[in-house]
Amino acid sequence: MPKTIAPEAISAAKKRLQSLPQKPKKPKSVPLSEAIRQIKNEVQAALKRGYTFEEIAQALKEDGIEVGTPTLKSYVYKKISKPRASSAVKATTPELPTKSERTGSKVVEMPKEL
Repeated sequence: MPKTIAPEAISAAKKRLQSLPQKPKKPKSVPLSEAIRQIKNEVQAALKRGYTFEEIAQALKEDGIEVGTPTLKSYVYKKISKPRASSAVKATTPELPTKSERTGSKVVEMPKEL
């Protein structure tokens, strides 16, 4: 037998759901490389003030950003460029020389029958 619901219960549920306040959105997590990119200027400023990468990595760990010293260095010094459109790459990329053109060697056809 199907369960039935009283119209008063439906009305009460509607009112309750309509009166719920907007729930705050949970901040979206970002990859480690993006997090370091966002704080890169502050890391570089700390380096200029005499702090080492090790000390900065430890401070970041205390704030919840787990990063090793080598990784931190690579992300701080890495140049992040915007990806180019594939058609733009094709239009601006010159054809690469073949192996024989690079080495100056000649291509020799081998006889089909040996």
